[in-house]
Amino acid sequence: MLRGNRADGRKFDSGQVRAPLALFVSLAAVLAPACQTTTEASAANARGGEPVEAHPVEAWEAVSDGRAIGVVVRFEVSSRPEEAWFSVRNPHQQELGLVDTRGRAWRYRPAAADPDWIGTGTVIEGVAQILSAPIALELYEVPLATLLAEASARPAAR
Repeated sequence: MLRGNRADGRKFDSGQVRAPLALFVSLAAVLAPACQTTTEASAANARGGEPVEAHPVEAWEAVSDGRAIGVVVRFEVSSRPEEAWFSVRNPHQQELGLVDTRGRAWRYRPAAADPDWIGTGTVIEGVAQILSAPIALELYEVPLATLLAEASARPAAR
């Protein structure tokens, strides 16, 4: 314990400081965790997290300069056919992005949480942007059964 004289002549005793200091430290330790802030976020139009059942209804092969560069598959929501989108895939059926019926196009990035918005235009313009192809690409209708057969005939990637 420290003892001494202060500049004003009064006696100084460190024991007088310890009790209020200990009280302050105890209160700070108790109240500090109570000062936390939490934030919750949810996606717009999340519909409460309910799954949506969609089915492929049409498919096209994308061709540029006489070479198949990808596949486009139109999906529709079972209960609302007006709600649809186009899945854009490479020739190995790996989904690269999507275009909605309003012409908004998004490209997926590996290991990214959200796709990148790449533009708005026609569906063909969105497909061309996702496939990094000229807008002059051509789409040829392909039966869904053919795509399914091709996808199931390929060995799994290792």
